[in-house]
Amino acid sequence: MSYADYYGRTAVRSRVENNFPLGFPSLEEDRIDLAQTLGAKRVLNSAIDSARSSRAKMTTKKNKRTIKASAASGRGKKDRTEKYVQKRGKIVQASIAILNQEGIRGMTIARVAEQFGFERKGINYYFANKDALSAACFLDTLARYEALIADAADAPSLEARIRRLISGYFEIQSGITRGEMAELARFDDLRALGNAKIVAAYIAMFRNTRALLDDGPHNRADRVALNVRTHFLLQQMYWTGEWLKNYAPQDFAGAADRMLKILIGGIGSGRRAWSPDPLKFEIATGEADSHREVFLREATRLINEQGYRGASVDKIAARLDVTKGSFYHHLESKDELVRACFVRTIAVMRGMQGVAQNLEGDGRTRLTAALASLVDQQLSGEVPLLRIATASVPEATRKEILTDFNRVTVGFGAMAYSGVNDGSLRLVDIQIAAEMITILIPAASELSLWLPDTSHKRATETFVQILFDGLVPAE
Repeated sequence: MSYADYYGRTAVRSRVENNFPLGFPSLEEDRIDLAQTLGAKRVLNSAIDSARSSRAKMTTKKNKRTIKASAASGRGKKDRTEKYVQKRGKIVQASIAILNQEGIRGMTIARVAEQFGFERKGINYYFANKDALSAACFLDTLARYEALIADAADAPSLEARIRRLISGYFEIQSGITRGEMAELARFDDLRALGNAKIVAAYIAMFRNTRALLDDGPHNRADRVALNVRTHFLLQQMYWTGEWLKNYAPQDFAGAADRMLKILIGGIGSGRRAWSPDPLKFEIATGEADSHREVFLREATRLINEQGYRGASVDKIAARLDVTKGSFYHHLESKDELVRACFVRTIAVMRGMQGVAQNLEGDGRTRLTAALASLVDQQLSGEVPLLRIATASVPEATRKEILTDFNRVTVGFGAMAYSGVNDGSLRLVDIQIAAEMITILIPAASELSLWLPDTSHKRATETFVQILFDGLVPAE
């Protein structure tokens, strides 16, 4: 199947590529939801106000282009459109590969042209600048997710919809690994781009995923729990693309089944009342290092909110009411800042694992306490931990970060194994369970975006309990 067939001719794609298509919720509802979730009310309001006037202009320009092409070639609108979509699609495919490796910072039009043998002027014909190309990469991936979700929506039950969604995602990952499909763009820098159209498309995708999990009026009434469950499912799905790198494509189907066992039924051996022991772990610092810790906490918050690209030295200094000189007193560069934030995050996660291991009780008790404490501190903002968004950091730093993060995963795997051994956890694939456990903590950094005015204690309970109880309620 050609790129144009796969992407250019789907109703889903055409829906996403319009500013506010009929399939999206009402404009007023989008105003409210976006202000409450992604904190970009001003950006979206501007897009909403301009969408009505720009739609007619866009249509006029498109018609003029089509008439001109038809007159020049005599082949008509269809031929012109197919060629345009195919060439544009090839550019987007190439750009996503660079975006995933180097982030928005490294994905320049010159870089894409050099890497894949395109002419720079040719790329500029389709994309006026780097931001327009980045936006096209994100919209392309969102369209593919929408196609997955639309297919899963046809399944007859909650469990069947989850199975179809995850199985479809693993099939795409298999196609990517085999070189038969284009990569999916990582969303590390999505919000940093500040593009209202992308934000609106992501919200629409989130809502459509949420509809898959809506299994009746009792679920619909608890919007908070439904949003938490949706975020849990999406974050687990995104992270799958990372840990599947350890598997051969022929093993993907088996890995999907083992992951689905956890998603659907959880890792817990039966349900338990929520009563985790609150744990505390703080990095020991002397007086000289206490200022550095404050600096790193604020930098972590800003990077989580705005990504690597958006977290400038000026913004960090302004939040702390210090000069840029103070920044360079603590750290030599922005890259060093990101590395220091990751090192601190890993230290807190491993430290909390150590505290939990000393608790009395079974493996589930210790694991629940560690996760609940880390997620709650993340949601409360008390001890912010950096989300795993490494595309824009230098290659050497990225490898170091992922190596350390893998060590945390091994630690959680050992805790899960202990629970399986004593019967408090189900017999599941420990390696996959460890990946799903570990990603909960950085994923919690964005959970509050979907939960305006909600107690972080309640959100923590709902988020962590899904891991133990699963997404499908027991009969």
